[in-house]
Amino acid sequence: IENALFSDGLFTFTLYINKADSTAAKENTWKQGAYTIYSEVMGDKEITFIGQLPIAAAKRIVQGVTFLK
Repeated sequence: IENALFSDGLFTFTLYINKADSTAAKENTWKQGAYTIYSEVMGDKEITFIGQLPIAAAKRIVQGVTFLK
């Protein structure tokens, strides 16, 4: 599992990236109080966002992740 913490001084979020298994759902969303958890499978990777941003922002962040080869 790889992870990275991001902050602008007001909001923070963490991205977790791990190898997706065959049972992983293509997309999952949870909202618990101020926290959003959004997970999406892209190719052979599962990217999970955990932070205090709206679901739409979390989805845009996750879909903006690119990998270098």
